[in-house]
Amino acid sequence: MYKIYKTYLRWLVPGIFVVIALLLTGWLIHENAKVPTETSKKPIVIGGMFALTGKWEVGGRTEANFAQLAVSEINARGGVLGRPIKLLLEDEKCSGKESVSAMRKLINQHDVRIILGPSCTPASGPVAPIAQENQVFMLALTTTANNIFDDYSYAFRMSPPGSEAAQLIAARAYDIGARRVALITEQTDFAKSWSDAFAGEFTSLGGEIVNTENYTTGTTDFRTIVQKIINSEPDTVFLGVQTPQDGGLIVKQMHEMGVLNSVQIIGNPTAIDVQSYTASNALLPKSAFTIVPQALNTELLEKYRSSYGSEPGFTFFYTAAAYDAIYLIKDALEYCESDDATCVRDYFTDKLKNRNGAVTSWSFKNNGDPVIPKNLYKELRIIDGEKRFFAI
Repeated sequence: MYKIYKTYLRWLVPGIFVVIALLLTGWLIHENAKVPTETSKKPIVIGGMFALTGKWEVGGRTEANFAQLAVSEINARGGVLGRPIKLLLEDEKCSGKESVSAMRKLINQHDVRIILGPSCTPASGPVAPIAQENQVFMLALTTTANNIFDDYSYAFRMSPPGSEAAQLIAARAYDIGARRVALITEQTDFAKSWSDAFAGEFTSLGGEIVNTENYTTGTTDFRTIVQKIINSEPDTVFLGVQTPQDGGLIVKQMHEMGVLNSVQIIGNPTAIDVQSYTASNALLPKSAFTIVPQALNTELLEKYRSSYGSEPGFTFFYTAAAYDAIYLIKDALEYCESDDATCVRDYFTDKLKNRNGAVTSWSFKNNGDPVIPKNLYKELRIIDGEKRFFAI
């Protein structure tokens, strides 16, 4: 009996230690699973390229604010893949040179694989080849030049090409009696794309382009240009400008030369805007109009006001698209389970279909352009300093 008991103890004691060890190991594994690793706590960094200073600050800073608003909401709900999002901002000043420098910094110094921005056409065009070369996904914002990203599979944009709206402006102008139009166009891709698309559609409808005057960036004296416009005897003047400040200055000088009330003023969205109205000293006529996508979202507007204590700048659709852009990127990160740029790109073209956002429903073509519903477009006028939208 003693031998049996001794044998039993000899097997029992080690067995108890084995059980304890297994229990302890299981407990440690469980506890470690509950505590995030350093990798899981590390933020997912998204580059943000915006015009935080310069003439396009009104748009660029608003875009950055909308993007940060979305980032804050997402992080408050736990982030993405258990990690917070960090929006790393760079000021590209709506400049090609500054944009190139900012993108190279984000890629080479911070190893960023996804970039929101740039915030305008002049800053977006020069960096698309860099994104392509480095296989970095970029999602540009207020970038409307036609066919700008056709050769770059890693470059997308939240803004539809300006040709869509420019053709609608031409049709509307013709409908209300415009027959002889003169163009004043800044020599930038953004401005030229609007003027060219307008002119092509207007002439196809039977209208005549009686004069085309171009100016370089930085011009402040438009009197010679305005005099040439007067000499061509137009009934309508189309302003294709890069910034609202230029649009307002042209209108102001037209008034000083006594011709503002003798022609209909139309133009691209930067020419007909609250900021251009202010820059014109409130001289922008009530009849002046453009056509833009209209976004109706009072909840998002109130979020912006309460967060920043001001109204968003520029056309709400274009700037508030930055808010939706962050959520689309979030969806892509969750689908890809990483910030792999190639997977994110493929998600945007192959998987992202009719995704409801705050400003519209989003889908994208293979060339990076968004598909925008036609019924979103509205005529925009600035009346007594306020935006007024009308059906077309």
